[in-house]
Amino acid sequence: MSQDIAFIGAGNMASSLINGLINNGRNPTSIRVSDPVTSQLEKLSELGIVTCSENDDAIRGADMIVLAVKPQVLGAILNDLTALTADQLIVSIAAGVPIEGIQSYTGPGQA
Repeated sequence: MSQDIAFIGAGNMASSLINGLINNGRNPTSIRVSDPVTSQLEKLSELGIVTCSENDDAIRGADMIVLAVKPQVLGAILNDLTALTADQLIVSIAAGVPIEGIQSYTGPGQA
């Protein structure tokens, strides 16, 4: 697996997914994560994860973006992503947000 994965959000769900990836052989340096909570980033950086304070820095060049944020902030986050490209796969774990809701920010061609 050489694909880079970016996580927006470093809470419990994201941390669990990241730990699972690492425990199954993923190189921690292929994972980037952004979160406004510095203490969350510090925990993950101890694992060798690349941490970012800005979402665009985390997603730039990533093959897959995991949206691991609360549903009520998802729209604002998607609206602010200027580094998002059409070939990046978006995976959302935000509860109750349909694909159409995400595509209203990214456009229908977004993977």
